[in-house]
Amino acid sequence: MLSESTLNTRHSNECTIKRGLAPEWIEVNCRTVSASEAKELLGYTAYSDGMWLEGANFQGQFKPDKPWESRDEKTGKKSKPKYRTPLEEYDAMLPKHPENPRYWDDLEALKLLCYIINGIPCLVITEGFFKAICGCSNGIPTIALLGVEMGLTPGSADPQGKRYLVEGLERFARAGFGFIHAFDADCATNENVIMAQLKLAHQLAKFKVPQYSVTGLWTIDEGKGMDDYIQKNGAEAFLERILAKSITIEQWEKQFKSWDEVKKVLSPRETSKYLVERYRNIWKYDLERQTWRQWDGKIWVAVSNKVFAQSVYRTIETNPESQFKTFSYLENVIKFLELELLEQEWKTFDRMEWIAFNDCVYEVKTGKIHEHAPGFGFISCLEHNFPKLVAIDSNSALLDQLRIGAPNFYAWAMHSQQGDPSKVLKLLAIINGAIKFRFFELQMFVHLQGVPGAGKGTYARLLETIVGKPNYTSAKLNKLGDDNVIAAIIDKQLVICPDEKKQACDFSGLLTLTGGDNIPYIAKYKPQADGKFYGLIVVISNSNPFIGDVTGIDRRLSLVTFDVPLPCRDMAVEEKMQAEVPQLTALALTMNDQEVKDLIKGSGAGAIPDFKRMQWLHRTENDSVALFMEEMLMPATPDKYVMLGGKGDDINTLYGAYMQMCEENNSKSLFTKNNFRGHLLELCRETGWIVREARQGNGWRIYGVQLRNEEEEAPRISEWLGECRQCRPSVDPSVDPKPLPSKESVGCVDQNASKATFEHALLQKMLEVWDNLYQLGEIVLKASEEELQTAVQNCTPEQIAHIKDAANSVWRPGLNRDADYNGERVEIWEAGSQKREVTVRTKSGAVLKIKRGNLRPWLGI
Repeated sequence: MLSESTLNTRHSNECTIKRGLAPEWIEVNCRTVSASEAKELLGYTAYSDGMWLEGANFQGQFKPDKPWESRDEKTGKKSKPKYRTPLEEYDAMLPKHPENPRYWDDLEALKLLCYIINGIPCLVITEGFFKAICGCSNGIPTIALLGVEMGLTPGSADPQGKRYLVEGLERFARAGFGFIHAFDADCATNENVIMAQLKLAHQLAKFKVPQYSVTGLWTIDEGKGMDDYIQKNGAEAFLERILAKSITIEQWEKQFKSWDEVKKVLSPRETSKYLVERYRNIWKYDLERQTWRQWDGKIWVAVSNKVFAQSVYRTIETNPESQFKTFSYLENVIKFLELELLEQEWKTFDRMEWIAFNDCVYEVKTGKIHEHAPGFGFISCLEHNFPKLVAIDSNSALLDQLRIGAPNFYAWAMHSQQGDPSKVLKLLAIINGAIKFRFFELQMFVHLQGVPGAGKGTYARLLETIVGKPNYTSAKLNKLGDDNVIAAIIDKQLVICPDEKKQACDFSGLLTLTGGDNIPYIAKYKPQADGKFYGLIVVISNSNPFIGDVTGIDRRLSLVTFDVPLPCRDMAVEEKMQAEVPQLTALALTMNDQEVKDLIKGSGAGAIPDFKRMQWLHRTENDSVALFMEEMLMPATPDKYVMLGGKGDDINTLYGAYMQMCEENNSKSLFTKNNFRGHLLELCRETGWIVREARQGNGWRIYGVQLRNEEEEAPRISEWLGECRQCRPSVDPSVDPKPLPSKESVGCVDQNASKATFEHALLQKMLEVWDNLYQLGEIVLKASEEELQTAVQNCTPEQIAHIKDAANSVWRPGLNRDADYNGERVEIWEAGSQKREVTVRTKSGAVLKIKRGNLRPWLGI
């Protein structure tokens, strides 16, 4: 006996929630059955429970929970059908109406419900009972075929092998109904389905009823079947965008003049192979960015899916063998192309060594010029041509060449940077880094800070001109972590964050972009993509915008300050600076990589005291331990120590003094005792203090520091960081920057004058701290070899020995730093804080292991 059971919860959820079908229609058309019940209904063994689907004309179909494998008697192929049909004869399926049992019997009333074309009521024909339920429940009377071939009776049922309309279709054809064929989107290019539709249309035509087709009028992305389309877009959209655009069956059949010609039409796969052979070198699919790229003769340009589809469409239209009439054919061709032309990882030549200009590719190491080629893999290039006509004099100082070759920029830069040559060189180094994508390798970003009208925007606009309009964009600092923003900037060479205000926000987006790692993101209406950001981020602000949790920001930040406002903004000067872009580009590219790295990172010879001081003051705004060092600590000799202490201890301990300072300043960013100790030691070492920790019972001693008392006059960290080297400005900073009258009128810098000035300044500093070995050693190690030689030329041997001892007391061996071994200059190759031996290389190339005590810093004196 067959049960009258309704749907179980699983089947009900599948139909109503997953498929979005009306519950009342599902209740009367579907029921849950066991495997044994299914066997009785099918007439053969069922190996799974499942759903029984049955329409108003008692035609049924079984949907097993677990499809089982069987062999097709005609083809011999094995498969696991999702639906099983009873043996013997079959018919179309007509969904039962939950309230009107005469829905399919009252033909006059049914005609009033149908979609009308040219005054004729039309029934929709599709494959699959759930699609028919979806249509009927949305007011579109729909008939379901059990399969695309099953609108006609089987040939085996007729002695002469002829096939006729199934009873359900014939009845409505004789009643004068028209028919609209609405098979799945992927049926539009399936040769077997096309053949079945042609046969069905041919048989229906014998009843002289109008027929139409909408198969292929929607894409697979919009929904595979008509039920998917309605669920995603709504029934109104199906009526207005699909049924309203139906074409006559005669128009549809014109695609196929004969059965043989159907087979001659190139399949999407064959068409894709033809396109791959022709366009392999200029079409690629970038999997990381999830976008198509086309070679435009210079670079691989990212194109939207619609633009690429248009390119493919126009190309295959010119091929007479690619006869297609539906969008799904084009869609399937593109899917095959995607598989054929997929680049799993987009590879380019090293942008530090190969620079793509508008007219050529410049090889940095050799100075050679190459023609653009797809193999470089570049996705951007500078808008201006390679500056071939700019003369570079390798025997002249870079600033002298800058003054002669780009006088407007030189005058402006000297004014904005208060006549400091090092600061001007840093502006040039940033240009080099932007062109050569150095900021990715250095994991840095640039912060332009200063008073309004001092030149921050001028410099930013100059950078924009240098990289070119297609290669820069702007964004808000607090939005850099948003998926859509990442998608918009990921391939840009320059990103400007203008007019940033001080605000506590999440800076993780900035850190992620400058971290050198792959960044996953999801652009709107696109699948997830990922990739590295290779460009430069420039943050512009009047004051420090970084407050709150700024961990890691200080290590990534390359600061440039603009503290001298221009009396008035002269657009003519700025336009002349823009015209000097070729000269600036050429001169910036003459800088060696180490010089650029030092200037951008503010390390080694590129350390600029003013910028270091400002960065330290920025840090004290957010880091209470840094503020504690600034206000209450000073370096001491290595043998002096202060107890760490703990919460509640007196102010003569480090933590006790720290707690008191935080209470007085109402600071909320308190460190715990253990975190305070670790962070303090880290900051001290970053600052250059020689510190260490040692246990004393339950407490800790911190060596190399001492608490500052009220009478103490020793300079604070910000004060000695800001002690600028004596420099001789080449222009008066108080004078308005104006173009120089002629290149010939520019003289050379008086080098002897600056040397004499520096000799006096360095020696004076050394004498002021002569008895403090630590401070004297710091000054000596910061000076260059030439500066030292000039400063001590009149010193006695005893005084020179004292200077060497001071330098040795604070010196730590480090990689790529020269040392003095028995009076010989050697290069340090390997050193460690815990190692007693240091590996060095002599001038002759010999590699030796030397005890640390036998080495001193090389001073050249």
